[in-house]
This record gives sequence, C-alpha cells and structure tokens, in this order.
Amino acid sequence: MVQFAESLDNMANIHTAILLLLLCSQLSDAKFCWKKIGGFVAGTAATAVMGPIALAGMGFTAAGIAGGSLGAAMMSSGLPVAGLQSAGAAGLSHSTMAAGGALTAWFFDCD
Repeated sequence: MVQFAESLDNMANIHTAILLLLLCSQLSDAKFCWKKIGGFVAGTAATAVMGPIALAGMGFTAAGIAGGSLGAAMMSSGLPVAGLQSAGAAGLSHSTMAAGGALTAWFFDCD
C-alpha cells in the first residue's frame, strides 16, 4: 500500500513538473517574465486556498455531499459529481493547484 501511495505522489509530481514546463514554454523569447511567474504563483495559491472553500460552499465536504446543497441538487439531477466529491473529501491534488496557476499565468502578457 505504501508503494502505491508513493507512486501516486510521484505521478502528482510529474504532472506538476509538466505544468511548470508548459508555463516556461509561455515565456517569450526565453526572457524571464515576472508577470507570468507571479501569475502562476498567485493562481496556484488562490486555487489551493479558494478551491476547498468553494467546494465546501457547494456542499462537497469531507463527510460527503451535504443535504440541500448545490452538490445534492447536482447529484439528484444526474450530473457526474464523483470528481468534485473526491476533491471535497480528500482535498485538491498538486497537479490541480498547478493547473490553476498555469491557467492564471496564461492571462498575463510579457510583451
């Protein structure tokens, strides 16, 4: 079981490294772009902090989907909520946080 957990952690690190490489590829003319780096850091931090708050606000908690919440309404209408429920229970992965940072960095222009 420990090996399985270590391999999952290694996969998360690989995903994070790939997203960082994608961010670096966005640098124009190989210049160091503080706007993109700052956007990546800010986006990652915002995803790490606001993601769990947003999930809990929608009703996806560690105890399961809260009754009478948006999550419960989504589930009763047949929408797939397994990923949101998993993130609400276990937290966001490193690669999800890095994806939030990469998406934020994409909006910043270095020209």
